[in-house]
Amino acid sequence: MPAVRVLLAGEPWISASTHHKGWDFFSSTVYETGIHALAQALTTAGVECTHLPGHLAPTEFPTSPEALARYDVLMLGDLGANSLLLHPG
Repeated sequence: MPAVRVLLAGEPWISASTHHKGWDFFSSTVYETGIHALAQALTTAGVECTHLPGHLAPTEFPTSPEALARYDVLMLGDLGANSLLLHPG
């Protein structure tokens, strides 16, 4: 039986913070992902998981029926609607 093919779009995010220390302030930015446990569980279950990071979804999410047919399941996680609705093309 062939493996179930999943496309998981989203999951990494960038968090920006401003820290105030008396009169001084500084900002920090961090790139975080939350996919590791899910990807490992899917792989352990024999699922073929392709990860499309959220910052690539606006330009690389499959848009044709043929491209979408390569997957059995589409999963969207931590991906804002505008990432898919406001296609740059």
